[in-house]
Amino acid sequence: MERQMSVKEAIKIVEDAGYIVIKDIGEIKQLAIDAGYRVSDLIEVKADVDSIPKLVSYFYSRLYRKYPNRMGIPNYARDNSIAKQLVQSRMQGVNEKVAMQECVDIVDVIFDSEEEFDFQHPIKDIGILGQSKLGWVTEKAVSLLNRRREEEEKRWLEKRFQEIEDAYEVDLKAQAMKLQRMLDNIEAHEAKSREAQVG
Repeated sequence: MERQMSVKEAIKIVEDAGYIVIKDIGEIKQLAIDAGYRVSDLIEVKADVDSIPKLVSYFYSRLYRKYPNRMGIPNYARDNSIAKQLVQSRMQGVNEKVAMQECVDIVDVIFDSEEEFDFQHPIKDIGILGQSKLGWVTEKAVSLLNRRREEEEKRWLEKRFQEIEDAYEVDLKAQAMKLQRMLDNIEAHEAKSREAQVG
C-alpha cells in the first residue's frame, strides 16, 4: 500500500535537500531583492495591444467608449506616428513589449483619471499623447501611474508585515504556552521531590 505524503512533509523533504519553497509572488520578489537584483512591479499584459496600430485602436476604443459623441475619422498615419513616439519615449531601459504595455497603462490613466489633468479642451484624438507641447500629459499620467503603483506596493507591504507579525505572535504564544507547560512540569516534579523528602 502506498503511503500518502502531506504537503508539509513534501515541503520539508524539498527544503532538507537544500531547495527553497516559495509560496507566493511576493516571496519571489523579496528573494530576488535580497540577492541584489532590481525588481520592477509586474506589468499586466494586454495581449491584444502588441503593435503601434493596436495601441492607436486601443486609444480610440477607450475614447469612444467614454465619449461616443466624439467619434470621428482618425488620421492613422499621424496617429501611428504619435503612438510610435510615445512608445519610443517609454523605452528607457525596457524592451518594446514592456514599453507598449506602459503606454496602454498611460492611456488607461488618462481616461480613468481625466479630472486630474484639468484639460482645457476635450480629448478628441490621440494627439493628446503628443510628446512635444503635450508631453506634460504623458509625464502627469506616468506620475499618477507611479503613485498608484507605490500605493499598491505599500498596501502589499503592510499586508505582508501584518502576516509576518501575526505569524510571530502565534509563534510567541505557542512558545509561551510551551514554557508554561515546562514550568508546570518543573513545579510538579519539585512538589513530588519535596513530598518524597518529607515522606
